[in-house]
Amino acid sequence: MNIGRYEVIHELGQGGMAMVYLARDPYIKRHVAVKVLPRQFTFDPQFRARFQREAEVIAALEHPAIVPVYDFGEVDDQLFIVMRYMPGGTLADLLAEGPLPIPEIAALFERIGLALDHAHRLGVIHRDIKPGNILFDSEHISYLSDFGIAKLAEASASLTGTGIIGTPAYMSPEQAQGEKNLDGRCDIYSLGVVLFQVLTGELPYKADTPMGVAMAHIIEPVPSLLERSPGLPATFERIIYKTLDKSPDNRYQTAGQLARAIYDGEQAPVVRMVPAPLEVEVPELLSVHAVYADEYLPSPLPAEDGQLSHGPAVAVKSKAFPARLAWGMSALGLCLCAGLMGGLAYGLIPNPFVSTPSQPSTTLISESPALTSESSGIALNTISPTMLPPKETVDALLIASTLPGLVINVDVTAVQSEEPLLPYFTATTNMLCREGPGTIYMDRWQLNAGEVADVLAQWYQDSNWLLVDINVPATATRTDCCWVGGEGALNVPLEQIKMIDFLPDRLDCSAVR
Repeated sequence: MNIGRYEVIHELGQGGMAMVYLARDPYIKRHVAVKVLPRQFTFDPQFRARFQREAEVIAALEHPAIVPVYDFGEVDDQLFIVMRYMPGGTLADLLAEGPLPIPEIAALFERIGLALDHAHRLGVIHRDIKPGNILFDSEHISYLSDFGIAKLAEASASLTGTGIIGTPAYMSPEQAQGEKNLDGRCDIYSLGVVLFQVLTGELPYKADTPMGVAMAHIIEPVPSLLERSPGLPATFERIIYKTLDKSPDNRYQTAGQLARAIYDGEQAPVVRMVPAPLEVEVPELLSVHAVYADEYLPSPLPAEDGQLSHGPAVAVKSKAFPARLAWGMSALGLCLCAGLMGGLAYGLIPNPFVSTPSQPSTTLISESPALTSESSGIALNTISPTMLPPKETVDALLIASTLPGLVINVDVTAVQSEEPLLPYFTATTNMLCREGPGTIYMDRWQLNAGEVADVLAQWYQDSNWLLVDINVPATATRTDCCWVGGEGALNVPLEQIKMIDFLPDRLDCSAVR
């Protein structure tokens, strides 16, 4: 069996809109997936015209995370679309084994989110985000497929009278209510349903009929994620509430924002309860004594019987002094008091209770004649001006100089304001400049060793990837901006380069500049 030039090997599956076959392209000698639409659609001229338009739009979606469309056409009154074959199965197949680990979820949503945002910037809405439309290749790299199929199904609904378009379990409230003016935020909602499912292994809403599920998305509150899976971080509860909000204005506005929230939730530190330190009761000493700093250290715990205590012993019982020693210390104290009083009387010891009268302060005022060209003998315009620091800096130095024990060594003439440096990157080896921040993206140019490029931004998840402006007119062979991740040098710290969480148009990076 052949579909056009494609040799059918076997059937892969059947969906609501098309039959899918694994086929072989004899020209290029590769396996492909061929979607064949029902024959009755070809009898409607309006549907055939829409199929032509949608197929052209889908084929123009070039992104590393979107399943590419190779060909489309019509044979024997049947419309077909030829796509890349994905042998790794679907996310639905993976979920049959249970929920996914959070690191794997974060990587999946980052990649799919980039693809979805790229399509939305081009005005293309998917309308049917679900695990069955997230495919994997032989290396388990994820791709988003079936763009535009739901829109074709919408056109066929008026022809067949089938009612609800899309998959009710993943449908946004605005889709379930039949709104016509949809935007990309309906895809964000559907992506949130997928997130709920990969975290818990369950769908958020269940009902006996597809219409009941659609109504649940419209009227029922967002279910609690932690009630389904109590072991998940609490951060994901807030992410689900925001993503599945009934109002599109209250959701994440881009898939990249959702992916960043998932990444931050994965990286959130675990809060642990730290027990309060043990309070050790120190026995009260019977004698009054001076307090020193060492006595504020915590007292050691009493040693058990038969063990030595490693620290200053704490007195628990006072002992009486011998009588002779007490009389000797009393006599010594009387002698010291008599000597002290004699020294104060004869002036041998300064009296700390008598203040010395202070000398009157004298203010010296220096008057100097104004400097003129006649008195100085030199031209005034040859004197080099001195750069003074800002007033706040001088005031801070004056205040600091009054503090005792503070040494200041500041060159006042060196306090100057400088313009911030414009960041640039110097390649130290030959490297590829890619469409996105990762080796999965297509390379568009090569930076040679020693070549310099202005830096526009850094990737929010990996600062090793920089968006650079290659500073040449955009042509068919060289782009306006691209991403580098090789060895090189920066003229400024990374902290001075702004972060972005979206992929700008490689032919127009004005949104980043």
